[in-house]
Amino acid sequence: MANGHGGKREGAGRKGRAHELGLIKLLDECVNEDDRRKLFGVLKEKSLKGDMRAIELLLSYLYGKPKQSVDMTSGGETIITGITYIVPDGTDHKANP
Repeated sequence: MANGHGGKREGAGRKGRAHELGLIKLLDECVNEDDRRKLFGVLKEKSLKGDMRAIELLLSYLYGKPKQSVDMTSGGETIITGITYIVPDGTDHKANP
């Protein structure tokens, strides 16, 4: 692309697993267990004072993020119940999602 955005280019895309593991190792070296305890203590205190962002972060670390549910209905009716398609030999086939 002429503007340098989009398409295949040097450094584009997600870094590999080796890069991620290197960052994790570096963080482990820089932030020891005592530091981690202090950081989570600060997060706990902010949560107890009502900081919603701190509460969300703390709960997501403790219990994981809640699963997102997607409503697949519209006005009480199911959007897709099945798909009928015709193959080149002229026969009908039904696919049920």
